[in-house]
Amino acid sequence: MAAYAKSGISEFDMCAIISKWAYRIASNETENREMLLLNIQNVAYHAIAELHRIAADGNQQAALALLDLLAGKVAEFDALCRANPSWFESKAHEMTCWPGIISRFSDQEKRNKELIDRLNLSADVPLNLSGKQASSATQEAQIALFLWRIIDLYRRDYLPENIKRLQDARRDINQRLGRPANYVVPPPKIKVLPNVQAEFKLIAESRQMAKDLPPFSRSNCVAWFKASWPLFLSRWKLDFENRKCFGKYWANKAYQNGFGKPIRSRIRDAIKKNIKQAFRSIAPKSS
Repeated sequence: MAAYAKSGISEFDMCAIISKWAYRIASNETENREMLLLNIQNVAYHAIAELHRIAADGNQQAALALLDLLAGKVAEFDALCRANPSWFESKAHEMTCWPGIISRFSDQEKRNKELIDRLNLSADVPLNLSGKQASSATQEAQIALFLWRIIDLYRRDYLPENIKRLQDARRDINQRLGRPANYVVPPPKIKVLPNVQAEFKLIAESRQMAKDLPPFSRSNCVAWFKASWPLFLSRWKLDFENRKCFGKYWANKAYQNGFGKPIRSRIRDAIKKNIKQAFRSIAPKSS
């Protein structure tokens, strides 16, 4: 994106543009209000993402700048949540984590718990979040949670209310641009490498399987696992056993000794079995 940036835009100019958008929103301009909010959100997101990228490349000054930014704004967001919990409650019902303040002060821990209860965090999340839980520290549980989130998004895309919302949004955009109401933008003709095409095909396979999945539960967790496996292969590749995160399997002598299947096959089977078991562990018990 840097290659397309116009030269001569100063920090003052950028801040002035954002302030102008904010002023128009505050003045209750109904037209394009959502678009202006999205503009501010996108600029802020990109700024934070770039700061994080620079820090991740080894720049300590950028890391400390990111700390200063988040330390102040997360505290302000926390206060906003406490003052207006109803604004966030419906969103909190669908989330397992919430931005907050970590502190050595015991009263802050108490305040965090009160906010979690007040927002009813995770109320609508179909995961095992009470009693004995699967350890999210294990690689297999982390993978199962990652796959579950994506498959759940795919499944929700096919819900009638979401299909209607997408159709309404498309109709609104087409109307603004003077196009037929049912116009669909044709996919761009882009040449992609064969390996990328193969990944897209695997993702499409998981998306199609997610279409008919019922809500996640212990009784259908195997079906969810099967729907997620093509997505897993697209992310961790067909030779997934060679990824660094699965190195513990190669170091385990239990897979080095014995007869029957080759070592590689035994490790592949073990990884798949353990991720399948992790799906059962994260599924809600009461379903």
